Amino acid sequence: MYALKDLIGTIVCHSDPDTTFTKLLSVLRKLQVEVEYENRDTGQVIAHCLSVFLNLVLWRCWSDTLLFKLKNEDGHRTIVNVYAVPNLMRIAVRKHEKLMDLHNLVERLGTEMMA
Repeated sequence: MYALKDLIGTIVCHSDPDTTFTKLLSVLRKLQVEVEYENRDTGQVIAHCLSVFLNLVLWRCWSDTLLFKLKNEDGHRTIVNVYAVPNLMRIAVRKHEKLMDLHNLVERLGTEMMA
């Protein structure tokens, strides 16, 4: 789907893919992350979330899209891979936009999904 993407975190859930998918959508809503696309059959969720995923002193690479891919490990365990998709055309944050820390977001997602 996306040519460029960077794995920023992995969450292991001890539930089946359908339950994990439902939990993921619920937690994203709770954390006020806007879901743009969801497909339960393929196990993919695309969310709008502005972040800096690469910061090299004088240059920053922004991401405004997160891709969540669910993978069924066995019948009782699901792995959620979280990818940041770079937007090479973005150079700044607009006043009305909220910047997210990706590692903090993945940590909070993991904690909330285990509860």
